[in-house]
Amino acid sequence: MFRSLFRTSKHILLAALLLAGVVCALEVGLRVRRFRGAVQGEALPESLAADTLVQPSYDTFVALRPHTRLERLSEETGRAVPIRVNSFGCRGAEPVVPKPSGTYRVICLGDDTTLARELPEQETYPELVRARLQERTGLNVEVINAGLPDGCPLTSLLRLRHDLLALQPDLVLLHFDLSDLTDDHRVRRHARIDSQMGPLSATHPRLDQATTESWERLEQEFLLIRYLRHCTSEACIEDVWPSPQPTLATETGKYLWLSQEMSKWERPLEFTWSPVPFIRDLLAGSYSELLVATCPKAWQLSTDGGSPELRERLGVPRGAVYESREPVAAVQKLATEDGIRFLDTTRWFEAERSPERLFGQHYDGLSAEGHALYGAILAEFVFRAFPENWSESPVPSGPTGGAVPQLSNPLPENRTAVPIR
Repeated sequence: MFRSLFRTSKHILLAALLLAGVVCALEVGLRVRRFRGAVQGEALPESLAADTLVQPSYDTFVALRPHTRLERLSEETGRAVPIRVNSFGCRGAEPVVPKPSGTYRVICLGDDTTLARELPEQETYPELVRARLQERTGLNVEVINAGLPDGCPLTSLLRLRHDLLALQPDLVLLHFDLSDLTDDHRVRRHARIDSQMGPLSATHPRLDQATTESWERLEQEFLLIRYLRHCTSEACIEDVWPSPQPTLATETGKYLWLSQEMSKWERPLEFTWSPVPFIRDLLAGSYSELLVATCPKAWQLSTDGGSPELRERLGVPRGAVYESREPVAAVQKLATEDGIRFLDTTRWFEAERSPERLFGQHYDGLSAEGHALYGAILAEFVFRAFPENWSESPVPSGPTGGAVPQLSNPLPENRTAVPIR
């Protein structure tokens, strides 16, 4: 009996030692891989690299980590792109609070298109808007890049409510991205609302767990824990066992609504747009103005827009072009009903001879040329919205040296501009 018990205990101990040895070997292997990548200057796999730029938030679902300084290797160009984040979780230099007199301050809200992690600050549309506005006024123009990865109007409203109104903006430029339906669907279920159906906050699910802090410490100490968490994440599971049918909850369904009848997507679009009137009212209380704009996606303009790998990841068929303009027309209709200034920039992107060069081939966003064009159009949009605030100047030139098309007045005639404070 005792021999049998001893033999069983011995086998259990050996199995435990073997398991511990395997775990240690895996941990050592992951650390060696990370060290080798760091020495050779390679970008770390997502499963090994801690996200030093984005963190979960109690108020806005996610946020940029304040005071971050890092460099990201661009897959598009192979160059290192420096990124700096100020104390407000915005990309760029630290803004002065309270706002200095003689300053015209603009906040650009949006998602990855606005943040533009693939490009240096000076090549992003917020910085290009600032440069063009500065040419038309003696005031000091500041344009703050408040883009947020996977942001949407809901997260933009929450950011203004909790942080950004303290910056005293004169104008807010909101980029409405055609992927916002998916981002809103992901965040909305975690939102808390008031009695007037106004969003109050959206807490990331990782922060709702009592053991979050302990797990985060384990992830910081052990790469194996971080790797296993990545392998069990929704995105990784979707890659291994994709859903039979793409939906708003999957990355492959992010642009599904561009290829189907608009009647099927009216309700999700209304939900996605619904925070925008709250943004307008919130800004009106601080004497700030709101302009909303959107730009097309590569697969709306060209069969060559986006690499085959990018299209496959986003569920866009290779060589397909989504020519329907009903989705943006539906957004325009909502903006008109709410009396909100809205600009669809598609026709200027269509005017380019090779529109695919305006977009990244390996990421879902604008290229440097696309940012230059979008920035030029938005600056002209601001000039026409508030003509009394700007001096006359020659017609601005586009990224290729040609003239940017003149904008027809897209603004409701019953709205008056608020003078610069």
